[in-house]
Amino acid sequence: MPEFDSTVEYRPIPEFPDYMIGSDASVWSRKPLFGAWKGKDRPTERIKRVAELRKTGLGVNAIAKLIGGSKTQVRRDIDAIDSPHPTQKPTLPWRQINPMLWSNGYLVVTLSSDTVRRKSIAVNCLMLSAFVGPRPEGMQCLHADDDKRNNSLTNLRWGTCKENHQDAIRNGRKPRGENKVNAKLTEADVRVIRRRLDAGDSEAAIARDFHVSKNPIRDIHKNITWRHVS
Repeated sequence: MPEFDSTVEYRPIPEFPDYMIGSDASVWSRKPLFGAWKGKDRPTERIKRVAELRKTGLGVNAIAKLIGGSKTQVRRDIDAIDSPHPTQKPTLPWRQINPMLWSNGYLVVTLSSDTVRRKSIAVNCLMLSAFVGPRPEGMQCLHADDDKRNNSLTNLRWGTCKENHQDAIRNGRKPRGENKVNAKLTEADVRVIRRRLDAGDSEAAIARDFHVSKNPIRDIHKNITWRHVS
C-alpha cells in the first residue's frame, strides 16, 4: 500500500487488484508497464490456450491465427510459459498515475486486470466505488460544486439525474428563465401575466400584448414553465 502521505487513506479499486486510490483522489498502480515481464501479466486463460496449442506442434503464426492475437503477443505468452514461474509476478513499487482530461471535462485513468484488458474510468466514479460503495442502479456520480476536476470525497455523492440538474441550476451552470439566451419574457413579465390570468384575461390577449405565441402563456398558466418565479 502506498505510504507516501500519512494523512491520506488508500483503498483498493474494486475489480482491479493492482491499483489503489487515495482519499485525495490520487490513483496508484503496481501494474507493470507495457512490455514488462514478457507476458506474465497476460490473461492466464489465454496463456493456457497457447500452451495447449503449442503441445500440438503448431508454430507462432498458426497459434496467433487460432486465438485471434498478434504474433508478438503469442511470443510473450510463450516466454511466460517457459519461465520457471510463469504465473508468479514480481512485486513492483507503487507509482502514481497521472489522469487524462477528457473532452467532457472529467479526469480519467485507464486500468487493466487479468479479466479486463483496458478500461477508462472517471476518477470521481473510482472515488465513490472505493470509499462509499458500488453505484446504485440508476444513479450518477454528482459533484456538489459542479467542478468536474474537484474529486475530493466531500464533493462527491451518488445521486439521480434530477439531483444533478438541480445542482447545475443552484451552481449557476444551467441558465433558466430570463437568463436563457433565447428568453422572450422576464420574471417581471411572468408576474404580470399570472395576475392577468387570475383576473380572467384570455391567453390569446395576453400573448398579443407581450408579442409571443400562446404556447408560452399556456405553459405559464399550467405551471409548466417559470415555476421558480413566485
